[in-house]
Amino acid sequence: MKKHEEINKEKILLQIHHIKAFFKLTPEEIRGMEEESIPSKEASCNSLVEYLAQKDPEFQNKKVDFKTIKSNSYY
Repeated sequence: MKKHEEINKEKILLQIHHIKAFFKLTPEEIRGMEEESIPSKEASCNSLVEYLAQKDPEFQNKKVDFKTIKSNSYY
């Protein structure tokens, strides 16, 4: 049985391409952040959740309300 942390990590990894797009990260920036030669980009959690919600198929198909998706443990 998977731990909660493992499940959340898998969910985040499924969204990583959207997260990179949200921060507009180039491969050079990612490398620089990994090497700590440039600072990490920051944004509020709410702005990231709002961005990711727009990518969610259930939200796009109007199956869930935005206030519900914001509280969804998926994000």
